[in-house]
Amino acid sequence: NMALGKRSGLEKVLAKWGVGVADNMVFDAKFSPTGNDLLTAQLNNQHPVVKGLVPEELRIRLVLPRAVGILSSNTPNAVAPKVEILAATSAGGTEATEIRDGVPYRNPYRDQRRAFPLMVAVEQGGIKGLNTDRGSTRIVVVGDSLCLDNEIIDSVPANYYFAGQAANWLLDSPQVLLS
Repeated sequence: NMALGKRSGLEKVLAKWGVGVADNMVFDAKFSPTGNDLLTAQLNNQHPVVKGLVPEELRIRLVLPRAVGILSSNTPNAVAPKVEILAATSAGGTEATEIRDGVPYRNPYRDQRRAFPLMVAVEQGGIKGLNTDRGSTRIVVVGDSLCLDNEIIDSVPANYYFAGQAANWLLDSPQVLLS
């Protein structure tokens, strides 16, 4: 959560899993009910966590989110985790890269305008030739910690559904995932 303009401490851990977390706050005026939040404009209709939320009325509400995305690797690695974008802003997304005391200061000369990824899923299965009892690893990363708090989770149905879908995917319970 960048609400205070500080890093969470998870950035280094997530980088090891191929996930980058930006030091910004993301806005999307066309998809913002209040100006300090946004509704996801794009969802990955192929991923089990969000494919059941694809109808336009089921947009996940985030509050001052950070961009999260896939870190590129110069060396292909067969055992690298698979990272997929789950949700993003529209192409009209903008960022604020300067945050002081929890207040974003927008600079149209420095801050980018584009589609920003907002959520990713990470999965790493068993490694071929290596016998392990641990199974696969799954992670869902969202650039906002407030989207699942008591007030926000009930404000739009998509947040509630997303929480359930994410938990079921993380627990590898395909029989209860929406399709």
